[in-house]
Amino acid sequence: MSEGTITRTYGYRAYVSEPVHRRLNDFLNQLTKLWNDSLGESINVYEASGKCLSYFDQCKCLTARRGVEEWFGRYSARSQRTVLDRLSKAFGSFIRRRKKGEKGGYPKFKSGRRKVRSFDVDASGLKIGEKWNSVSVKGIGKFRFKGQINGVVKGARIVKTARQVKIQLICELPVHEKVVDNRGAVGIDLGVNYLVSLTDGLNSIQILGRELDLGRKKRLQRELARKTKDSLGYRNSRLLLAKESQRLAEQMRGELHELTSWLVQNVSSQFIVEDLSIKNMTEKGKGKKDLNRRILEQNWGMLVNMLLYKCEAAGGYVKTVKPQYTSRTCSKCFTVEKDKPKEYRVFRCSTCGHEEDRDVNASKNILRAGLTGALTGRVGDRGELKYQDVIGHLAGQKDCIGYQCI
Repeated sequence: MSEGTITRTYGYRAYVSEPVHRRLNDFLNQLTKLWNDSLGESINVYEASGKCLSYFDQCKCLTARRGVEEWFGRYSARSQRTVLDRLSKAFGSFIRRRKKGEKGGYPKFKSGRRKVRSFDVDASGLKIGEKWNSVSVKGIGKFRFKGQINGVVKGARIVKTARQVKIQLICELPVHEKVVDNRGAVGIDLGVNYLVSLTDGLNSIQILGRELDLGRKKRLQRELARKTKDSLGYRNSRLLLAKESQRLAEQMRGELHELTSWLVQNVSSQFIVEDLSIKNMTEKGKGKKDLNRRILEQNWGMLVNMLLYKCEAAGGYVKTVKPQYTSRTCSKCFTVEKDKPKEYRVFRCSTCGHEEDRDVNASKNILRAGLTGALTGRVGDRGELKYQDVIGHLAGQKDCIGYQCI
């Protein structure tokens, strides 16, 4: 990325013919075989000599294989090297974990059910038209798509999901002069009942319609559990479940885009959030299965990432602070309670008697920690900001369509 530019990835739905679909599936099966063969060879070399095959060594083996096997020479070498690059990075991570004494074994072999689903293509095959654009891939065919292309295309990727085929374009855009945002900073508490709780207490937002969608997914999961494994009915039910899961993921991503855009446009472009370790929060434990599932359904990491680049484009920033004791600290007198609030939704201070919604109280502590450092924690600072009392500055703002503000 050159100076004065930013990189963004844009996704488009691809429209392909039936022969292209067949050749695409054949190529994905070939990439899966290439991953498994290269992984087996890397494991043998590592166990025999303690060294790892480099990416260039694997590319040399691929070149020799393309000259011998007609099946491999039929498709693009650039796309085939995508698998080797991923395997090299995965094996390198395994070696680093092994040296540090951490858990984790070799990269996994890929089965037919979990085969390779994406690969990079040469951006030189991109053609831009008035209505339709297209990307041509050697040995597979043409992928057509609609949509405006922003910036200079530096790379392209083909992704096959359960529902459709997608094209992702990696584009380089110029950085425009940022506009200074004079609105105050806002603390955000991420939760399960309310996805976002802000410091004003009036904009605790939860995305609507989620329970109905999950109910349909659970019904398909029950139907799949009743089928005989590897039977025709089992494969059909598994495909329906995969399509429903993909539909939910796309719906959630769209709703998060709407939510983060609304926050930046109507609330502020300066946010302070918790630096949550979702992996540690969702570790296996007795009685935590339902809670872990609900935490993973929130997609907190995706929300923060979207908020990050949208705030930066609007002239703001996102800071992160450690979440320890933010739910137990009184936002008025700063007393840290020894125990968690007994009532699920209410925080009561034993010193000053302050009562407030638990998530709103936590969001105020997060704001104070980010601006003044009063609570210890790592601050991912992306700009300086003078302390401002922003509590209540959002009062009276109207709700947006599609969200419920309580």
